[in-house]
Amino acid sequence: MRDIYLEGLDLPLNVRMSDEAEGIRQHVTLHLQNFLGQWFLDREHGFPWLEVLGQKGNEELIERLVRKWVLEVPGVKSISDMQLRLLPSRHLAISLVISSKEGSFNVDFDI
Repeated sequence: MRDIYLEGLDLPLNVRMSDEAEGIRQHVTLHLQNFLGQWFLDREHGFPWLEVLGQKGNEELIERLVRKWVLEVPGVKSISDMQLRLLPSRHLAISLVISSKEGSFNVDFDI
């Protein structure tokens, strides 16, 4: 999957075409960082973070949902490792090792 790749969010924006791994990494990150109801054009779009975070015993549910959502991203063949860690800042750190036809690579971000 090739995509437009944005390096950082500072101006001026550095924009270029991504390679396969960067495109999938960016797609996975954006796919999971969209909260349910956040996009005004489609309130059904997004991950249900507010419904599953902050409740004890939801770790397995969160892992299942993250795995399902990531495997829906075009180009993702499998997830060989997944680690979810609740940070003191009340963020969830997500670390994935994803396999695609181009090989394996890491995807790390916070929610």
